[in-house]
Amino acid sequence: MAVEQVQEITETLVVLEEEVGHILVVVIVLALMDLVVQEVQQLIPPSRCGAGTGVQVVITINCTDIEMRTQAKGKSDDCPPCSQKVDGGIGVNSSAQYVNTLISKLRLKNNTDAIDFLNNNASVTFNIYNFLNSNDNSTEAISFAIEIINELMSYTSTNYPGSNQGLPFEWWKDESIMDNNSFFNQNPYDVWRELTQKEKEIFKLYPAAAIILNRNRTIAEQRTILNYGNNGLNDNSDAFRHAYFNALNSRNMGKWLAKKLSDAHESETPTIWSLEVQMDLFNNNIGHQVGHDFPNDNDIQTGNTIKDKINNGLGRYLNPINYFDPNYRDNPLTPLFGDGNHGISSATTLTPTY
Repeated sequence: MAVEQVQEITETLVVLEEEVGHILVVVIVLALMDLVVQEVQQLIPPSRCGAGTGVQVVITINCTDIEMRTQAKGKSDDCPPCSQKVDGGIGVNSSAQYVNTLISKLRLKNNTDAIDFLNNNASVTFNIYNFLNSNDNSTEAISFAIEIINELMSYTSTNYPGSNQGLPFEWWKDESIMDNNSFFNQNPYDVWRELTQKEKEIFKLYPAAAIILNRNRTIAEQRTILNYGNNGLNDNSDAFRHAYFNALNSRNMGKWLAKKLSDAHESETPTIWSLEVQMDLFNNNIGHQVGHDFPNDNDIQTGNTIKDKINNGLGRYLNPINYFDPNYRDNPLTPLFGDGNHGISSATTLTPTY
């Protein structure tokens, strides 16, 4: 398809929109998308968007996907950065924009190794850029970004997080591994939930976190059984496990990142379990603080500190819980498995632990 044809199609779409409406035009454009993309990329150099086509339906090539956007006729602004969901012109957002932004934000001007790494790893660059923006470019986020760049640069095909667990090199770049590998089948919190997308996004940046969480999950579950005889749900043992697990995480990777991960885990919890989320976040925060306040304690000492807090009523569990509810494990009215109410009713409230 020639460039002239692309422009002709664009002009035709403007006319079509006036006759059949915007929605149908979008459908037509999507059908033509595969044919148009290559020509659009050649139409404008990656270094400049160069809008000003005066069209109303505009194809914008994003850094990671293709999006349909609209703009007023005659608008001539250049394409915005990919992170800004605003109208733009026809063109390609170059990954160089993100590298330059990170060089500035992270003060990497004199770090040629880091700059080369970002230039050669576009997906990592884009993920870091998005992570910083989603965390308001906070001091903690910037420090974390610098740390993970150095960490990722140090990995080799024989020395990387997960090598001892049988995970392939650069597994963090492949979500299908996180979805299907047995290492990730049981997440660090409980056996009913899988990794959320936000958890995966952090693992992509900091794969060592997945290994740390897996180790701490085992320790937390074993200590919970030692203290309570089982790993329960919504009871004192549940409160202890969450608090202890997050204390270990906070101690190992810092309070800020530990909280990011625990919050990420709760990000896709169904509303039917919203009271559980409140309970989990409450107990998670107890653990975050303990790990922060006592960073040099060993696992036994950390567990003892958490146990004291739970015994003294500083944690939270849910009460009353109907463990004999027929819908406890599963709701027979839905095709999903394991989506029961966990015995929670309108009478259930957050209650101090004992």
